[in-house]
Amino acid sequence: MRKRRISAEELDHIIKLKQAGASWLKMQGEIGIPRRSAKRAYEEWERSKSSEELKIARTNVAAEEFRDHMNSLVALARSLLSSFYIPAPMTEMDNADQVLEDFWRRDIHPEQIGGLRKEEERRIIRQNKMLLKSLQEHTREKVRWQALEEWKEAFTVYMQHCMILRTEAKKVVGNVLNQRPQLELRIGTKGTGQKIIEDMAKGVVESVWRGILAGQIEDAHASIGTKLLLNNDTAVSFGKAASTLMLQFDDAKLAEEVADVCKSAVRILCQGKKSHLIQDMKDDMDTMEKRVRELEEMLDELVLRPLILRTRCELCPA
Repeated sequence: MRKRRISAEELDHIIKLKQAGASWLKMQGEIGIPRRSAKRAYEEWERSKSSEELKIARTNVAAEEFRDHMNSLVALARSLLSSFYIPAPMTEMDNADQVLEDFWRRDIHPEQIGGLRKEEERRIIRQNKMLLKSLQEHTREKVRWQALEEWKEAFTVYMQHCMILRTEAKKVVGNVLNQRPQLELRIGTKGTGQKIIEDMAKGVVESVWRGILAGQIEDAHASIGTKLLLNNDTAVSFGKAASTLMLQFDDAKLAEEVADVCKSAVRILCQGKKSHLIQDMKDDMDTMEKRVRELEEMLDELVLRPLILRTRCELCPA
């Protein structure tokens, strides 16, 4: 026996009657459709409706998951960009991997205050590395990720040059003081002479570095000066209100002479035989700045979100 074909209008009528509580027998008498045919049509409609609802629900869940995924990638990109900086020359660091270690451990969606347990830290590191891979997959056609490797290389070379500068600064300060034996003796009588000489070298390094940052290498010595403190001591300062390093003396004349030695050392480093080292550091810093600017432009949120929407990665929700 052939199945009774139910029209769309008849199906609508069946649905309304059934949802109103009508029995299949009553429905057969009212609309003239065999109760088995009516029941079968209604059940097929219910399965179809459930399937469609499930599809819509899955689509909504996928959309929400994708939104969370995109937000995580944007947050990771922001965290990565904030990791880039040019450390002061006195920083004890060998290479860029140490900078990125802090980035890997940084929770882009912090949920707790205080220290993390080891297992939590491992989870964060693992997820950040997965997200970076995902970010690179989404942006591989638009972002030149080689810029990150070039930044790391320039950073490592820069830190090597910083170590050399620190060594040279000690030598130069020592050489200048050797030409002023009476001054070296007076510093020694302070009881902390060696510490003062070491701090003088640190101040020289910082003055040179800040001169490079400001694009005023030739005038880097001008940032060294003296000032009278509230307790009537005199301090030698390095950098225009930027440096935290100060050498304090109760003898104003001695402070002036120490400042003069440091200025001479800065001039020798910036204009003498080692001036190529200063230029190398400037080139390193310029390279780092350029690579960071390049990544900042391509990983800007306004660029990144449309790019993620148009592409897929292994972590994208289906």
